[in-house]
Amino acid sequence: MKEPNFIPDRLNEQPPVMRGCSWPELHSIIRNSFAIAFPIALSLAVWWDNYSTMLGSIPVFAGISFWLLTGQLAKKKNGRPVGYFTILANLKKQRRGFGKFYIEYDGYWKITKD
Repeated sequence: MKEPNFIPDRLNEQPPVMRGCSWPELHSIIRNSFAIAFPIALSLAVWWDNYSTMLGSIPVFAGISFWLLTGQLAKKKNGRPVGYFTILANLKKQRRGFGKFYIEYDGYWKITKD
């Protein structure tokens, strides 16, 4: 059997979609931005005593918080290996007892091709 003359090394990685964030990271940022925007819009509607402003202000606050959170994550991801935050989230799930499917390793991973 003939071997290929190249070795693909990025087949299982999530591609960056926006500002260096992959789809799972963007989904979590979207959920967090709406979780941030809803209480702000609700407090604004209660303060003005006009709940129709809440419907118009939720997308505005969600968009602002989405843009700020993607910028913060892009700064945090600078210099980290690919999939670092995904693996970190999986380890946090494992340590809290939400899943026993992840392998925790404290040593050094070999990253060279030998």
